[in-house]
Amino acid sequence: MRDLPVGMDLLDRPLLNKSTAFTEEERKKFGLHGLLPPQVESLDEQVVRAYEAYRRKDDDLERHIYLRALQDTNEVLFYRLLLDHIEEMTPMVYTPVVALGCQQFSHIYRRPRGLFISYPLRDSIPQLLRNRPNPDVDVWASAIKAPAAWVSRLASSRCTR
Repeated sequence: MRDLPVGMDLLDRPLLNKSTAFTEEERKKFGLHGLLPPQVESLDEQVVRAYEAYRRKDDDLERHIYLRALQDTNEVLFYRLLLDHIEEMTPMVYTPVVALGCQQFSHIYRRPRGLFISYPLRDSIPQLLRNRPNPDVDVWASAIKAPAAWVSRLASSRCTR
């Protein structure tokens, strides 16, 4: 078993960050005292607080930005909130609001998520794939329609880290 990160390194990993749901024992073990508010919350309590924050957003684009920011910091909370309010929130992370998010991407970009493969770098696809942040990716999606030959080349690329 690999050693888990501690302190801010742990809090900066969305897949591992439980935020205020870290127990007292976990806070001590992972050096989190002083980095989180002292109150320990359950996931259910976090969901209530996150939903209240979501509801305070004035428009759909702001709700989309809020949910993406939550996903970038605490994926467990993001997915639990989304599941608890699936009908209400699906349009915020999928169509139609995600289309607005794509149109406003340069204005709402916060941090890298995934891998960007741009047309000008199409001849560097194997190198770009070696740079991917998560080596265990089985599926990829495109936000634009790519030329068929480019998609074929991407799909057939075999890269190792």
